[in-house]
Order: sequence, then C-alpha cells, then structure tokens
Amino acid sequence: MGNTERVAEFVAEATGGNLFEIETVKEYDTDYNRRIDEAKAELQADARPKIKAAPESLDVYDTIFLGYPNWWGTCPMCVFTFLER
Repeated sequence: MGNTERVAEFVAEATGGNLFEIETVKEYDTDYNRRIDEAKAELQADARPKIKAAPESLDVYDTIFLGYPNWWGTCPMCVFTFLER
C-alpha cells in the first residue's frame, strides 16, 4: 500500500466518504525502474491511458478529494483520463 492509498483511507474514514481507485487497463511492469520509464514515456507523449472504470456520475457528491502521486511535477496520465471523462 502506497502513501496515496493510506491518505485516501484516512480521508474516507474521517469524512464517511467513498473510495474509488483509478486503475489502468494496461498492466505496468513490476520492476520499479522499468515502470518509471513507462510512466515517463506516457508523460512525454501526453498519453491518456485507458482506465478500467469510472463512476457513472459525480453529481451525487458535494466534495471530491482527488489524491495521486506527484510524478515529475504533475499527476499520472491516467488521472487526466479520469478527469477528462
């Protein structure tokens, strides 16, 4: 479990909110350095990787906390996929 997931669980518990994890269709390499290379290539290509699912609607929420790791001064490209949907 990474830092983002831990913070998300803390926020959900403190607010009584729901958790949703943005997951990509593509499976990334299990080797850390190769995974970083894949992520950097996505950033350089301004890619929008496909995600497995997204909520039907966000209209039922008054407040949304969006957490993600900071990769090279921005969020992972799959977060852009989620936001643009």
